[in-house]
Order: sequence, then C-alpha cells, then structure tokens
Amino acid sequence: MSKEGNLIQNGIIPNSGDVRFTGNIQARNFPSTNGNIFYVDAANGAAANGGKSAKSAVLTLTAALALCTSDNGDIIYVLNNGTAVAETAQVLWTKSGITVIGLNGVKGGINKGVVITFTDNTATGQTIISGDDNTVIGIQFNHTPSSIAGIINVAVTGDNNTFIDCQFLNTNTTATADAAGMLGVNLNGCANPSFYRCTIGGTEVERTDGAADLTIGAGTITGLYMEDCIFIADLDAAADGDHAFIEQIADADLGDVAYLVRPTFINAGANAANPDAMTVGAATAGFWLIRNPLLVYITDIADNEEKVWVENDGRDTTPGKFVGISINPDTA
Repeated sequence: MSKEGNLIQNGIIPNSGDVRFTGNIQARNFPSTNGNIFYVDAANGAAANGGKSAKSAVLTLTAALALCTSDNGDIIYVLNNGTAVAETAQVLWTKSGITVIGLNGVKGGINKGVVITFTDNTATGQTIISGDDNTVIGIQFNHTPSSIAGIINVAVTGDNNTFIDCQFLNTNTTATADAAGMLGVNLNGCANPSFYRCTIGGTEVERTDGAADLTIGAGTITGLYMEDCIFIADLDAAADGDHAFIEQIADADLGDVAYLVRPTFINAGANAANPDAMTVGAATAGFWLIRNPLLVYITDIADNEEKVWVENDGRDTTPGKFVGISINPDTA
C-alpha cells in the first residue's frame, strides 16, 4: 500500500493531492454501519435540527435517540465542544441495537468521557436502558443532585448492553454528605451486561453511609462481565464506612457467575473506617469470580463471603478474602 494509503488506514488524512488505492480500508475505532448516523452538539446544535450532520446536530441524547430506529445499526456521535449535554428529563432508552460514541472526551485515568448531565431527579433512574444490544463508548453519565435519597443514575434492564470507557458519576452537590442510598449503576433483571475500562463513581464530593456505586437487583441478572473497571468514592467521614462499592441486595440472584477482571476499588478519602469493597445480601443465588483485584483503603467483603471467590495471579484465596493486594496501612 502507498504511504498515503497507510496514513488513511491509521486515521490520518494527507494535506495535499488526491489519494487513490484499491482494496478495503476500515477506519479504526469507529464501527461500520448500514444505518443512520446522528450528531449531538450542546454548544452548536439546535432543537429543530435533523441531526444527520455535525452542522445540523441536535442538542440532547434524548433527541438523537428519538431519531434512531431499533436494530438498524444507527450510531449517535456526541461531540465535545466545551459545553456539557444537558438532559433535563428522564432518558428512557427503549430502542435496541444503537451505538452512542462520545468524541474527544476525557480518556484514561479516573475521569472519562464526554459529559452528559442529568437533573431530573427521578429516583428509578436518570437514564433507564431497557433496550437490548446497545453499545455506549466514551460517555460520562453525570448526575449531581442536591440531597436526593435513593436515586439511581443509570438503570440497565435490557439485555446484551455494553459500556466502554464510560463513567457513571452520581454524587451530591451538598458539601457535607451525600443523601443515603444514591446508586451509580443499577443492574436489574438483565442478561449479559458488559463494562470495559469504566469508572463507577468519582471524587467530586464525599459519598455517604448507605450509598453504593454498583447495585445488583432486585431482578435476577446473568452474564455480568467487567474488565479493568474502577470503583471510586471520596469517603472522608467515619459514617461513610458503611458505603459499598458493589452491593448485591438481599434476594437478588445472579443467574450464573459474575466475572470481574482486574477491578480497582479506591476509597479516595482514605477514610479510617475503611468501607467494604462488596456486600452480598442474604438468600442470593449464583456467585462472584474476581481476578486480580486492587484495593486502596478498602477492607474486604461484608456478609456472605462464601459467594465471592478471588483469584490472584493464578493463586486461589479463601472465599471473600482479598489476600496480598490491599494498599491500606490501617488494616493488617
């Protein structure tokens, strides 16, 4: 292939002259599609636009989803032009087979994605994804209410939904403490949810006693897979030791095995009370398999530890015990 062809294959367009080549070139990092492409731009879009080009972008994810057709291979690009997309009503994602991609968002580290803010405060979920076979890449679901108890950021009830390089941030804007029971992601009655390099939580304000970053239930879930994900909260008050980064609520079943590969649990406030990485409720079926976890100022697993198996570099440990991988001077 010519030098120009190689440049195009690697996502670089030469500045001069036309490039001619034979064969198929597939752009990297962007899925091919036979469906429609729509654009969201909070800075330059307009509600009346058709959304089919960057110059005619709509303002919100809600508007773009309304334009899509289920199982048509449609793609939504969310542009990052310095203004966060603002969703003022609950987002009900009922359609299937849609890919949402944040362009030029934050990559790597703890904070990730193009920011979409949610201010509706509906307790059942700021975003409810009930459609199947959707993919979300590079989006930060950012919910910052003022003291709302028991509120869910993203609820997933549909099957086979995948999240890549996303962040689920559900924090309280009150400086003293979050409201009890705020949930970052809730998986409820769904099959095969997958998360890759995602951050669940954040460090913006402290979290509270009784909150959780990821919750399982009340409905049975099957096929959960998470790889290289970060669970993080700023817990700087003693009461926050009751925070759970993952909570499988009582009577909420895993239909099979929930598999976590290289998860990192971080108590960013270095709280002396040291919260649990996980809590597993009573009368639950299924079990967790966790491979090579890292804990920072975290203790262990609360309740029903026999349902959580940990493997460190090929070495099995006692169920529910993260042996040899804690960074925590406050515990043995």
